Parts: sequence; C-alpha cells; structure tokens
Amino acid sequence: MLNYIKGKARKIEFLHKIWRIINSIIKRITQASHKPIYSLDLRLEKPEPLEKRALFSYIVHPFSLSNDNPSFHRHINIWHAQEVVRILNELGYLVDIIDYRYERFIPSKNYNLFIGHGGFNFENISNHLDENTLKIYFTTGNYWEFRNKANSARFEALKERKGVCLPPDRLQTPAEEKALLIADGVIGIGSEFSRKTYKDFSPVIMVNVNAMYDNHYEQKDKDFEKGKEHFLYFAGQGNVHKGLDLLLDAFVDLKQNLWICSYIDKEFEEVYKEALYNYPNIHLVGPILPRSDTFYKIMDTCNFVILPSCSEGQPHSIVECMNQGVIPIVSLPCGLNVIQYGEILEPCTIGEIKTVVRKLSGLNPLKCKELSIKARETVKRDFSEAVFHKNMKNALLDIISYSKSIQSDRSNRTIINPMFVDEHHNVVYFEEAIHTLKKDNDLLYFKEGQGIVEVNQLRWENAQRYERRSWMEAGGLNRREDRNKTHKEGFENYLAIKGRYFRNSIELGCGPFTNMQHIIKQIHCEKVALLDPLIEDYLKHPYCTYKGKRLGRWFGKKVETIALPVEEYLPEEQFDLVVVINVLEHCFSVSKIFEHILSITAPKGIIIFHDKLIADHMIDELVHKVYDTGHPLRISESIIKNFLSENYLELFLKTVPAKTAFSTLDTIYFIGEKRDLSIERKML
Repeated sequence: MLNYIKGKARKIEFLHKIWRIINSIIKRITQASHKPIYSLDLRLEKPEPLEKRALFSYIVHPFSLSNDNPSFHRHINIWHAQEVVRILNELGYLVDIIDYRYERFIPSKNYNLFIGHGGFNFENISNHLDENTLKIYFTTGNYWEFRNKANSARFEALKERKGVCLPPDRLQTPAEEKALLIADGVIGIGSEFSRKTYKDFSPVIMVNVNAMYDNHYEQKDKDFEKGKEHFLYFAGQGNVHKGLDLLLDAFVDLKQNLWICSYIDKEFEEVYKEALYNYPNIHLVGPILPRSDTFYKIMDTCNFVILPSCSEGQPHSIVECMNQGVIPIVSLPCGLNVIQYGEILEPCTIGEIKTVVRKLSGLNPLKCKELSIKARETVKRDFSEAVFHKNMKNALLDIISYSKSIQSDRSNRTIINPMFVDEHHNVVYFEEAIHTLKKDNDLLYFKEGQGIVEVNQLRWENAQRYERRSWMEAGGLNRREDRNKTHKEGFENYLAIKGRYFRNSIELGCGPFTNMQHIIKQIHCEKVALLDPLIEDYLKHPYCTYKGKRLGRWFGKKVETIALPVEEYLPEEQFDLVVVINVLEHCFSVSKIFEHILSITAPKGIIIFHDKLIADHMIDELVHKVYDTGHPLRISESIIKNFLSENYLELFLKTVPAKTAFSTLDTIYFIGEKRDLSIERKML
C-alpha cells in the first residue's frame, strides 16, 4: 500500500507542478482580473425578486464549478464563496461578485452592502461607494500584524538552528490595516484566539470553518493498532510558517512515521533534502486532492494529524482530517480547542513535538479509536455545513443590526449594544449578552449620574488577571504596542510641550509599551518613572519598550519602575510631568486616583490625559447593557471634565469620536498645567 500511495503521489505532484506553471502564466496575463459575475441569485425557488444589492469581493472561479467536479474539494473557500452568496440571497440581496485582487474595479451600481476580503481593493472600492453602504471586512486568518510577526519569528528561529536565511512565506500585506479601519465590522473564519488578535477593532465575529459531509469514516473499519505509528502533515503552502521544519527536526530522531502531504518550497527542500528523502520513517507524498483515492488511503493509514503552525484562522485541513476520524495535534495559534480528543502543542517546540508523538504512539488502540470517534463527532456537531450556514448568517445579521443602530443615531443619544466580556476574553453580543448580564453584571457598584466610580478589591483583582492575560498569554506576547501611535496622533505628536524641560516625569498605568517612548522625544527630562501594578510581568514581555529598565535598548534613558496601583502610590517627591493615558477604567477608585494625581503633580506641573468620555445621559444604560471584566470603572463625562477644568489650565484639548465594541464614544486628549488654586482664591 505504501508503494501505491507514493506512486500515485509522484504522479499527482508532477501534474501539480505543470498546473502551477500554467496557472502562474495565466495569472500574469489576466492580472487576477477575473470577470465579475453580476446579479447572482442561487435560490432554488424565487418567489419574489431580491430588492437589495450586495457586492462581494472574494473569489470568482467557484461559480463555474459544479459540486461533482473533483476540483470542487480542492479548497473549502470554493464552497464558502457559494454559501455566502446563498446566505445573502436569503437575506434579500442580489449579489455581484468580483475577485479580491481585481484592483481596477470601480463599482457602477448602488450597493446596500459590501463584503471585501484582503486589502487589495477594499479601500478603492469603499471610496466609490455611497456613505450609507455597510462595509464588512471578511478575513480567513489572524490579524495581519500578528501573523507577520509570528511568521518572522519562525524564520528567525530556523536561522538560529540551521544558519540559513530562507525567503519568507505567507506574509500578509499591511493594506489590510486600512481595510479594517474603513470597515463597519469584521467577520472571520476562525476561533476566539483569532478574534483576540483583532482586539483593536470592533465588532469582530468569528465563525468556525467547516468540513463538507462525507460518510467514508462509518464505512471503513480502521486498523488503529497499525495507525498509531503514523502521523500526517497535511497543509497548504508555507513550509516554515506551518511548522514542517519543526516536524522534520523532530522526526529524524523518532521511529514513528511522518507522512507529508504538502507542497515543498524549493529553497526549503534544499535545506531539508536529507530528512525529506533519506529517512525511512519520513514519507514525502506531495499535495493530495481531498476526497481522492490517495486522500482516503492516507486517512486510513494515519491515526494522527499534526500541524505546528505559527498562525491560522482555523485550518480546514485539520478539520477535514478530523472529519475522517484522524486525531488532531495542533499548536495554540491554530485556534482549535482539541484537548478533549487530541493534543495542543504548548509550547510549540521540537522537544514538545517529540514528547507528544511518543506519548500518543504509546496509546492503546481502543483509546485511539475512542479519540477518533470524538474527533469525528465534534466535526458533525460544531463544524458542519449547517452550523457554518447558521453562524455566518447570524454574524451578518448582528453586524447589520449593529451598523443600523449606529447610523440611526442622529440625535444626542447614542445607541448602546449589549455586550458581555468574561475573564477569559470571550465576548458575546445582543440577545446572548442580555441573557448573560442577568447573571453577572456591575450594577452593585452603580451610582446614579456618576456611573461606576469605585469597585471592591475582588472585582479589581479579577480585572487585573484579565489584563495580564491580554499581554502575557497567547497573541498578546506578539504585540508591540497598545495604540501608542494612535495616542501620539491624537495629541498631535505632543507639540504643545515640545522643547520643554522637566526635572522628572511619571507615566501612570504605563502597560508593556508606554506612551513615554514617544513623549520623551519631544521634551528634555532628567528622570522618568513608570508605574503599573503589573509592571514586573510586563518587564518579561518580549517586546516591552522599557526592557532592562531603559526606554529603548542598550543606551536608552534609564527608568524607575513601580509595581503599584495608582490609588496606593504616595511618593515623597512630586513630578513636573504626569502622564495618564487610557488608565481610569482599569482602576478601582476614581476619587483616590484624582486625589493622588493632584498630590504627585508639582506646582505648575503638566498633565497629559486621555480617556473615553461617556455622556452623562448614557451612563445608566451602559452599565445595564455592558459588562467588561477587564474594565471595571465606567465614569460619566462630567466627572472627568470637571476634574480637568477645575485643576488644570488648558494647553491642548481635542475630542475625537471612536468606535468601541458596544457604541461610538468621544475620547478626550488633554494637556494642561496645574492651577495654583490658592492664588486664584485670593484673586476672587
């Protein structure tokens, strides 16, 4: 059987190479400008005409493929393209579809809805749409910056191990950033892990990938005793990105078999040719077509499928294997919680791969069969076509509803959409949020007209655990800033204090990256202190901007770090400059914060302040409709404005509207000089 598989695979690989050459030529000629398809209506019954119109920028070729064409199973995006159109038809939209790489397309019709994938043409199309057109960004992976950083880290690690510099694979264009900023909402094929990588955008809704129905598993009596020695790598292009280098470095020291069903990049092949071709337990099959004879033989041979990828939305290849009862082993960024029927590689290292492979190959075949059945049943329950249809339809309805509520806000009252965020960063909206809020909320701390201005120690400690998870676990470890550049732009590069001399300065609630890194470039300051209750953790963050207690590496300015809440900080000295940017909602007592800010600010000292402004008339509704574990305080606008105006002379003031996950709020950027209230009282 092994010879049969390898023989078929070599033939398929040869045909794939020819096709890749032909396809490359075709792409260059057409420049990805596949002809748009207009007025798609895939309803089987058409009782009434579709009155709304949607533009869908994704892939066009699926609409020339029938379901019985073998190429229909080449990639799940073929079915997704058709299914999204079917859903839009159900929602009353006639659909025009274009290729997402067609940069020259200019819409000539009026659209109620635009769904765009990738950053290639999203901005250009948006610029030609009516201002009332709802724009949704459709993603199939993690946030581009997270993905690129994770990818670069893998190549850097390979360089350290092998001393080779391979060309990067699967890097994503930064043009996605502009698309995300323009979009009214984001829908992705992915997991909660994926959603968290888009933490600066809202609303973001993730939908599970799916496997198409197949009953091969029930018709085959698999030999789990033989299969426990066989592990499958089944993935698309990007050998380093998806961790094939880690697998090869592990399996050369193992006796278990590794089956490789994937393209092999030429440069990668040169580095790993010894492992790929000269080890009896490593079998290079090449790319295989899902649902082909070779595919089924591989599924029946292997008990396990393994993917140590650095970043995935949710890998369809793994779900497809689970659909055949193959037991999954995945890295955390794959976004699949397989702990009940598989293994998560954490940490995702060569050593951990070896440990997991040895452990699983030692399982009793009956245990393998049990895990196999659980994997298969999970796909039928959570990753079916019907579940995808339901989740995608609901995601579209939620964002349409959210957008309508925002657009309808033409008065002085802003609509607040129900939202619930738990301690593990899981988010639910609308009806599910309303249901959850009945069990858990912050109404205990609510004060009429003020909001939530103080919470107890237990509530605050829960928020701190949430905050620590944000930066010191999973995707947070790959972040390099926390909107610090956005704040810099909001303060217009801190020009209001450019060139000033400060004896000392402190940033309260500095986080892992600090705003001081930008402020210090505009001023002269002798001493810098940074305060945050989690600062000892943040010093261990791989991209902390004050690592080694210096702002910038090696010769950067020395900083003092203070691990205390703002409310408990009572220094002996006062500061000429106090920075408080996006801090209040993370604390436990506003009155103590304001008292301590004033006490630590020197006479005529400067404050740099930024935060959200929640209008007084909104505060009651917001507390009733929104629970956010990581942000316990919700302070009315008048309290913040009164504190600033009563205690500081304005040097700079700007308010900027900003979308949040639950509403659109104003944010305030304020720079002021501390008033001498004793002199002012004498003057009165």
